[in-house]
Amino acid sequence: MNVSATNKKDKLSSYSNYGGITLAAPGGDYGDEWETNGIDPSELVLVTYPTNLPQPYISQVLNLPKGYTLSVGTSLAAPKVAGAIGVLLAESREKSYRELSTNKIEKILRKSSVDLGAKGKDPQFGYGRLNLNKALDLVK
Repeated sequence: MNVSATNKKDKLSSYSNYGGITLAAPGGDYGDEWETNGIDPSELVLVTYPTNLPQPYISQVLNLPKGYTLSVGTSLAAPKVAGAIGVLLAESREKSYRELSTNKIEKILRKSSVDLGAKGKDPQFGYGRLNLNKALDLVK
C-alpha cells in the first residue's frame, strides 16, 4: 500500500508523495503561509520523542512535556494505516472470525475511506483518507 499525507483541511500536504497512492492519512503540514509567515504549530502533529535527547526548540517554546514534539511527514501518515490494519486484525480475532486476508483488509480500507479530491481513486489520495471507525463496521 502506498500512503500520502493529508493536512487538517483534508488537502494533500505540501511535502507529500503522490501517484500510485492507495490511501491517505493525516500527516500534518507546515500551514498555508509557512514560506512567508513561518510554520504554524497548529498544523503539525504531536509525536513522541526520545527522552534521552535534548528537547527540540519548538517543544520548549510550546512548553510540551518531555518526550513529545511536533512534526510532519508521510512517515507519520503511513504508521496510521499500519496501525489501522492491526486494529482490524484484532477486531476480526475478537469477533472469532477467520483472520482477514491482505486482499480483504485492503478492500475494507478502500470501501471505508473518505473520498477526497477527484471522485473515486485519484493520484493524490488514492481511494481516500483512512476512516478506521467505518472500517471497523465492515469487519465481518
